[in-house]
Amino acid sequence: MGSVNLRNIKAVGQLPAESWKPSDPIESTAEDIHSNSKIRKIKVSKVAPVDIFNRLRNTWAGVVYRNHLKQNTFIRRLVLWTWRNGYPVYANYLANRLFDGKGKKWRPIINLSDYVKKFSIPVDKLMKSADVQLPDPRVFPFNNQSGLNKSHNRYSFPEIYIAQIKNATIYGGTNLIMAGEEVVCHDLYDFRRDYTSEELHGRTVIDPGKNRMRWLLHDSEPEYIPFAANFVDACAINYAHWLTEVLPRIIIFCSVEKFKHVPIVVNDDLHKNIFESLLLITGAEREIIVLPIGRALLVGELCVTSVAGYVPFERRTNKLNGHSDGIFSPEAFTLLRSHLTMLVPVNDNEFWPEKIFLRRNS
Repeated sequence: MGSVNLRNIKAVGQLPAESWKPSDPIESTAEDIHSNSKIRKIKVSKVAPVDIFNRLRNTWAGVVYRNHLKQNTFIRRLVLWTWRNGYPVYANYLANRLFDGKGKKWRPIINLSDYVKKFSIPVDKLMKSADVQLPDPRVFPFNNQSGLNKSHNRYSFPEIYIAQIKNATIYGGTNLIMAGEEVVCHDLYDFRRDYTSEELHGRTVIDPGKNRMRWLLHDSEPEYIPFAANFVDACAINYAHWLTEVLPRIIIFCSVEKFKHVPIVVNDDLHKNIFESLLLITGAEREIIVLPIGRALLVGELCVTSVAGYVPFERRTNKLNGHSDGIFSPEAFTLLRSHLTMLVPVNDNEFWPEKIFLRRNS
């Protein structure tokens, strides 16, 4: 997005906006569902690795950085640049020689549709491809409209389908799937342009030029389950990514009758509001498996719902043109909205303000 001058927002008023919520909270059935849900949490193993990024964050140096130094733009950019460029050197050339690197070899990356074609895997096609026209967002103040740089005015969203992969391994904290010697990713990844959360957290090292990946989380004692559907995702803990990328895929999968008895696998440590939205989709009867970061599941028959929306985590480089600001399936959004509005009715007589202003603390 372009450089809109957010300081001019102060023109709305000199006093900060007060936080607001409806006088009577909307009732939902999520708490009742939660009490009856079949939720199974995979235990954290002492031998399973935790990504190095989170270990560093919890050291004294990490705490000092987060509490006192991160607010400084120059320091924050310097630390992130050092990490993004330095850690791959450590992982590729130092750690892989000093420590056991058998499970951390280079693996070719293949997107889901190519993997399906390669192994002639039958799929359940659920939603057709769609051409999407993008309206111009309204910008305030209006004279900053020219500063909004859209990457595209229209796009074609691919069809959505469910494929079943045999003997696949999934890890908490990533939607990347290990199948044989390959790593399967969704069809909208463009690793030449897209820098991933997995790389930032030291869970993978990606070589976009050779389309290969080194897997740095290696659970030597993965649990086995005969069948499941995969919905773990590196960005699932973020509410926007969850609501626009993960939850639409879940409702698409849950809407298919033939898969109604298949357990679904999600991230551990999801916020209670995120988990509430999950339970509103799955209902009380479906088993939910909660997978911590670093733990792996070996699944005999893994159901994979293709991408329903995608916003790149970060740009890998600014040297290339054509970066995406995100694309989404309108049909998937419509299905999700229709389902949730039936479960969470809104009282038309409730007082709602004309405008709600949301401000990020970053």
